[in-house]
Amino acid sequence: MFTFCSLDIVDEKASKATEMYLGQLYNDQKWRSFGFITNTGVRMILVLDSTSAASLKDQEIRLIFKRFHGHYCNTISNPFYEIGTPMQSKWFDDGIKELYSINE
Repeated sequence: MFTFCSLDIVDEKASKATEMYLGQLYNDQKWRSFGFITNTGVRMILVLDSTSAASLKDQEIRLIFKRFHGHYCNTISNPFYEIGTPMQSKWFDDGIKELYSINE
């Protein structure tokens, strides 16, 4: 339910957005979500537990999205990747693990 609420807020904010980072979308006692929308309309949501999100600054979350977007673009730009299929890339997985370690 938390993710669906976050997606509804992304859709609402996306129509008025002037930049790709949408900021904090939704929070409850346990989780916080942040949104990002690419130039092509791909919506990305980052869900963190409240304690992790409280320790991160807005600029750090922007950096996480920027790096994730870079990994995403490089992965779908691979000529062997078929759009619409699951992303299976060791390079992408390693990049996401690196982002995860930044958050810890």
